[in-house]
Order: sequence, then C-alpha cells, then structure tokens
Amino acid sequence: MRPPYVAHIALALGLWLAVAPAFAQPAAMARWDRDHPLKPGTMFGPLKVESVKDRPDPRWELGVNVATFIDRGGRRGQLAAVVAFDDVAATVGAGRVDPDSPESQVLLADYSGGAHCCTHVQLLDWTNGAWRVVDIGTFDGEPFVSFPMDVDGDGVADIVQPDSRFAYRFDCYACSWMPPRIFNVRRGQLIEVSAEPRYRKLFEADYAEAKDACGKPTAADSNAGYCAGVVADGVRLGRADEAWAFALGHLKTYDEDVLARCKIERTPQEPCPVEQLYTGKDAFRADVAKILAENGYGPPSR
Repeated sequence: MRPPYVAHIALALGLWLAVAPAFAQPAAMARWDRDHPLKPGTMFGPLKVESVKDRPDPRWELGVNVATFIDRGGRRGQLAAVVAFDDVAATVGAGRVDPDSPESQVLLADYSGGAHCCTHVQLLDWTNGAWRVVDIGTFDGEPFVSFPMDVDGDGVADIVQPDSRFAYRFDCYACSWMPPRIFNVRRGQLIEVSAEPRYRKLFEADYAEAKDACGKPTAADSNAGYCAGVVADGVRLGRADEAWAFALGHLKTYDEDVLARCKIERTPQEPCPVEQLYTGKDAFRADVAKILAENGYGPPSR
C-alpha cells in the first residue's frame, strides 16, 4: 500500500483522470527555476512574458522573481515567485479556470521547498478591467505537473488539493489521510466547491482508498489518521453512519499524545501486546467530529 501522503499528491495531480469523463490530456506546466529561466517573449495563452526581474522581499533572503506579462492590447499583469534556491522551483501554465473571464488565465505554482511543504498557487486573471492576481492558497506537495482539469464535466477547470488540515491532527504526517479539497474561480473570486454533489466520484475513489488504509494496518500500528479520512469522505458522500462504523470498528489505537499508546510499561524495543493497546475510541470520535464541524464537512452524525 502506498503512503497516504504520496497518494494524495498523486490525487491532486491526476486522480480525476480515472473518475471523470474522457477529456484531452492536460497541458504540461512549464518549469521555472534557476536552471529553467522564464524567458521574455514566451507565450502563455493570451499573455507574453515581457520581463523577469529580481525584487527584494523581506520574507526571503534572496528576494523574489517577478514576471511581467503583457497582452495583445498592451495591458500588463505580474506574478512573483521564489526560484532562487536549488530545491525550489515553480511551474507556469495557461488555460481556462475562471469561466466568467473573457481571457484564458496564467497559473503559477511556486514551491517553497522543505519537508512536507508547500506550494503557493496564484492565478493571473482578467477581471474588473485589469489583470489581477487571485491567491488560490498554499498547499502541501510540489508544483503542478499539468494544468488543472475539469473533474466533473461542467467545462470549468477544478483545482484539487489534499486537505492539509488533517495533517498531524490524528497522527504523524505520513500516517495522515488528507481528503481532497476542490476549488473553482468565478469572477476573480476563489470558492471552495468540495461539498457539491457533482464531485461524488472523486470522493468515492478516495473513500475506497482510505478504507483500505484504515482497515489493513498491522496490529501495533496506529491507524487513527487513516480512519479519520474514512469518516471525512463518508460525511461528504452522505454515508456518515456507515463510515463511522467502519472507522471505529477498525481503529487500533488513538491518543491525543500519539506516542503514548500502551497501557503497560515496556522498553522502547518491546512491542505493546495487542490487548494492552490504548484504543481511545471516545476521544477519537470527539476529535474527528470537531475537525469536521470546524471545516464545513457537514453534520458528522454519531
């Protein structure tokens, strides 16, 4: 079984190809880093790169790189990325994300580097008579390999990312299951559309994988992070009671301190007997219900 955090980065980049109607292969995003500079004259949809310049920024020791784009009418917009370090890169691509804009948009996914983190996503969108930056947000994982696709067949590109609010919440990062989050851009505004029923197939696929991860750990493994993902997906699908029953039925261990799971003293090398594992189902139920309520997943039931 592949690690859940890897599974969810793959999901964000392309799982919808298996659950959505047949669409053309998504366009690749151009790489932008120190070894692959963004060159003036390069076209991205209706926009041409006019210049790329360094700019001081107090958040980054070496500042940021600012790309100025110009359209055929001489109107300009800018996107800024940090691309100064060996392990930091960005990707840039063009396509239709905002259906209310008369022009295609330019998407920038800017990777900060570091463990488990992070890509900042921006969209240069023609709205209200100017090229404006729509801040899509910061997400776990690396920059997009391909331009976002239309998941549900409504003609609008969907931005799919793992819900990093579940990271570390119930267990270690690699032991966390992060359900998908889906975003659209309308009239220059970012909106989350994860709860809309047209994405059911996406959540059904994730639900099946989460159940597999929750249901098949070894006896001494913690599976609380995986089982929390089962409940989250089940609530999205309107199958909360079924999901709770599965998660609580397969939960091995849970404690707010994930390093203290055994009821008896033992050496660090000595495994905890299965009958002495702390299960903490009441604590798990309360904590999962809390994160669902805090983040708009819907009535958690049970």
